[in-house]
Amino acid sequence: MEKVVLALVFLALVVAVSYYRAVTQKERTQEQILGYYKKRYHALPKDLSPYEKRVALAEIRDETAQKFSIPLSELDEIRTDNELDY
Repeated sequence: MEKVVLALVFLALVVAVSYYRAVTQKERTQEQILGYYKKRYHALPKDLSPYEKRVALAEIRDETAQKFSIPLSELDEIRTDNELDY
C-alpha cells in the first residue's frame, strides 16, 4: 500500500513539474514576443502621421506574428493580456 501511495505522489510531482515547465516556457516565449514588438514600436520615428503610424503598426504586427510563427489573433491576445494599446 505504501508503495502505491509513494508512486502516486511521485507521479503527481512529475505532472506538476511538467506543467510548471510548460507554463514558464510559455511565459518566456510571450516575453520574447512582447520584447520584439515593443522594440520595433519604440524604434518608429516620432514624427509619423496618424495614418503612417497605423500602417507601421500593422507591419510590426505582421512581422512579429511571422517571426514567432503565431497567428495574429494570438498576438492580439498577448497584447491585450499585457495591456498594450498599440
